Amino acid sequence: MKQKRIRFYSPQEVQETKTKETPKENELICTVSKTGRLSISQKVQEELSMDTANKKFKVGTEERKRAFKTLFLVPTEQDDPEAFELAKTGRGQTIALAGFFDKVGLDYENTQYEFTIKPFSQEDVSGYELNLTGEGTPRQKPEGGSRRGRRKASQTEGTEA
Repeated sequence: MKQKRIRFYSPQEVQETKTKETPKENELICTVSKTGRLSISQKVQEELSMDTANKKFKVGTEERKRAFKTLFLVPTEQDDPEAFELAKTGRGQTIALAGFFDKVGLDYENTQYEFTIKPFSQEDVSGYELNLTGEGTPRQKPEGGSRRGRRKASQTEGTEA
């Protein structure tokens, strides 16, 4: 019978080496609601030191781009007729952009979209740059679920023969 050669391992050799993950920069996220409102949470406002006293923003995209991927919010004066108004909801703020999202082709009613937001400054314009993350995820439709209130007695339970 032939002698088998066996290799033995020490615990140090087989110990898993964990790769150190670099902590991802805190990404600030804004979402689009079912009604076409861009929601900006209180946390995002605090992180960006967003001036909520200014209640109007100009909304724009990059020129000569076919696909919509970037949205720009630039604070403006109160009397600007081309500005969108910031509305308070709960702890955060929203901007009604349903018409804008329809124009650029986002199906916000059936798909949930997220934007990463960061400040930008270019020449004499400063504001916030929102980049669309991915293709969006389908919104969950309610599954019938249970009805609320009392159950109605069925006909078989109520009649005795």
